[in-house]
Amino acid sequence: MPARRLLPLLGVTAAYLALVAWATLGPAPWRAEGNQAPLGVLNPSIWFERATWSTGSSFEFTANILMFVPVGVLFAMLFGARRWIIALGAAALLTCAIEVAQIPIDDRISDPRDLLANTAGAVIGLALAGMVWIVRWAWVAGERALERSV
Repeated sequence: MPARRLLPLLGVTAAYLALVAWATLGPAPWRAEGNQAPLGVLNPSIWFERATWSTGSSFEFTANILMFVPVGVLFAMLFGARRWIIALGAAALLTCAIEVAQIPIDDRISDPRDLLANTAGAVIGLALAGMVWIVRWAWVAGERALERSV
């Protein structure tokens, strides 16, 4: 990717990631619902507890998905179509880092549901970027075929 396109993309990505960090690690203006266990997502038993998956707001779950859709799109644009798996890994690593960072924060809950929702949002973002790439490639291929037939 040329530097003239890469630098603005890096700037937008950094700004959005700063917003995500503020929203996920900053002081929460609301009381979070969830099932906080000692060590949060690092506690293997919490992954198998019924309360982990049944406690919590569906609004918050949906908001976490929606918050990470742009992360998936931006990472897809940064890493490119051929390296989508790296973009997915980076998004999953980001959400893991957020959940681990939330463990010592009093008004935050390190929850496997959040990890799942954030990763699902990134997957949706990657899928949207993938659909755009497919349409773009088909369009370019169609134009080239028309040029050859003329």
